[in-house]
Amino acid sequence: MAVISRTARNPLRLALWCDVLFEAVVGIGLFALGDRVSSWLAISGAARVSIGLVFLAAAVGLLPLALAPHGRAVRILAVGNMAAGLAGWVALIAAWGALEPSGRWLLGAASDAAILIGLAEYLALRRQRV
Repeated sequence: MAVISRTARNPLRLALWCDVLFEAVVGIGLFALGDRVSSWLAISGAARVSIGLVFLAAAVGLLPLALAPHGRAVRILAVGNMAAGLAGWVALIAAWGALEPSGRWLLGAASDAAILIGLAEYLALRRQRV
């Protein structure tokens, strides 16, 4: 309980834990939904598995940063999240015709989430000045 209350009072830690959760949910979702996601996004099963592993590795890799934030690393992460979100939108627009409606929704939502999490990390970092 002490960890939760301490995290809730620290916007930077909260943003980082949201990032860990986002990465884990996307990674697990890519595995749990299986070939449906592959057809929605017009990608191969191998690509889906690879992307899922990248998201899960990112979730695990972010754990130390969420526990002990470091200013420069968080700034790089925030910019990377926003860039990944923008890249997701570019991919969505470029592949619009090839994607099923569920894939459009999924890619758009994930891209929005990445941008928002990156923005939250950046703003919390500025507020805290780590």
